[in-house]
Amino acid sequence: MRSKADMYNLFMDIAKADNRILAVYMNGSRTNKNVPEDIFQDYDIVFVVKETGSFINDKDWIKKFGNILYMQYPDESEENPGDKENFYGWLMQFDDGNRIDLHVETVIHAKENILNDKLCRILLDKENILPDIPEASDRDYHVKKPSEVRFRECINEFWWCSNNLAKGLWREEMPYVQDMANFVVRKQLEKMLSWKAGIITGFSVSTGKSAKYLYKWIGKEEYHEYLDTYFGGSIEEAWEAVFKMCNLFNSATEYVAKGLGYTYNIKEAKAAETFLKHVRNLPKDATEVLPSIVPEGNPPEKMPSGIKKLYIYDAYGEKNGKRITEKDLNRLLEDIRNKEGVGISLYKDPDLEGDYMQIEANNNLIFLQYVENYCMADECVYSCFNPDYLYSDEWSPIDASDGQSVILMRYTMEDAGLAAKCVEYFVRTGQLYPGMAWLRE
Repeated sequence: MRSKADMYNLFMDIAKADNRILAVYMNGSRTNKNVPEDIFQDYDIVFVVKETGSFINDKDWIKKFGNILYMQYPDESEENPGDKENFYGWLMQFDDGNRIDLHVETVIHAKENILNDKLCRILLDKENILPDIPEASDRDYHVKKPSEVRFRECINEFWWCSNNLAKGLWREEMPYVQDMANFVVRKQLEKMLSWKAGIITGFSVSTGKSAKYLYKWIGKEEYHEYLDTYFGGSIEEAWEAVFKMCNLFNSATEYVAKGLGYTYNIKEAKAAETFLKHVRNLPKDATEVLPSIVPEGNPPEKMPSGIKKLYIYDAYGEKNGKRITEKDLNRLLEDIRNKEGVGISLYKDPDLEGDYMQIEANNNLIFLQYVENYCMADECVYSCFNPDYLYSDEWSPIDASDGQSVILMRYTMEDAGLAAKCVEYFVRTGQLYPGMAWLRE
């Protein structure tokens, strides 16, 4: 492999021997003192010339640089033909391992653009045609402190597009998921982690293309967590990686918000994450994405009188099969208001079969659930619900009266007075209380 000195001498010899070439400059990673040298660094070389046409038309000219293994003509693209008269390039991989990204550029074009790139070093200027340029620096590529608007936009884009990951994974459309994860959602994670690196370093460093230098500025453990967010072709592996992305984004966003004095809308983040969890567990034969909510209607001006024929199932066996009375109802309502040791189901059938309402109350929470058309094809379940946990699978502290069932937080309520009205209305009418919204599944 030709050495760095060999390559620089080659560039100078070719430029000095050719009257069409007036100056030579280099840009890219080899001018950046903060980038470690390695054998894969290419040479980004620009020859400033009187005109580009003769170089483009001479197909053998580039052979001066060595034996080409393969190459690319970026300015011959049909979609992006470039400005050949002023700037033209050849990207060449040589058989000794070196790579040169070579361009020829007119004097006018060079004078107009050379100062735009701070990572630039003049190697030769035969006639002093190029302006004085400062020492090469990567400061233009340093992480920039985001405005609060940009900070919020990044957060919103991450969580909004996580919705696309959810539907793509549910559909098992892995190519779509990979694109959405790596080219949209991950880019927001890269931004947030880069802003964290900026805060740590006083916004004095670059994290590089695709945040490839993040490992220098964030902790080793956090960087490995970031690497764990990449996934292969497995749907389950992808789900796990997506939630790792969410956890990492949350922690990085909290750090950046605190460091910059910005506000993080954690409620939006929690809603998006719980939606992801909900979709992950959504059956393939689901007919709707989210459970339906029967909205709150107009409550009666006063509670109806009388009692429907309802039969009590008490998990402790005290009243199994007994028809409920006013005395039973009053005791039940008192226990509900106190949230004390309630574990009762009310059936419409004396054999304790078919439709029923289940009532559980303890540990300062209440669970109400009405099952209609039990064990039939059109079975429907109506429950009280907590909107803050609507898509969460978090367990509630309610001790179910059967000693084994788990009641999720999404199916709980705290308003004991409203719960008592729901139960009393059901006992007196056999119907759901219209003064409360119900979750229908």
